[in-house]
Amino acid sequence: MSHKKLTKLEIAEAQLFHSVELYLANDHLVSSITLAGAAEEILGMLVKRKGDANALEEKIETLCKMFEFVFKEPADPKKFVELRNKARNELKHIGNSEIIELNLEDEAVKLLNRAIKNYKKLKPGHYPLFRDFERERLRRHRLQASN
Repeated sequence: MSHKKLTKLEIAEAQLFHSVELYLANDHLVSSITLAGAAEEILGMLVKRKGDANALEEKIETLCKMFEFVFKEPADPKKFVELRNKARNELKHIGNSEIIELNLEDEAVKLLNRAIKNYKKLKPGHYPLFRDFERERLRRHRLQASN
């Protein structure tokens, strides 16, 4: 068996693309979330290494500003990070509970959006697969809103 050298970007790219394909097929959203979470984590670190803020950091900064504006007290960024990563972490670790309740659709969309945003910071361009994801996300959102 031969060894293959892979960059972290190649690994995250494979995870992200497969995650989007699972989402588009509406198949195995748990696996889509897990793959998107793994890709998002790697891509986020690569974005940070470039000296840029990754998608999670940008979201947390916005949430903290909103919290501080509304409640007039300092926000704890770690709490927001925990909340934003809860689904990803619950699906890949045993945790404290044997049963978890999640909106798999929403969690998949959140993690895929973060991973895609990070990916585009590293490799700007037009990606038909991401366009297909956005169209499907909007279709499902409209369908859900009409029910």
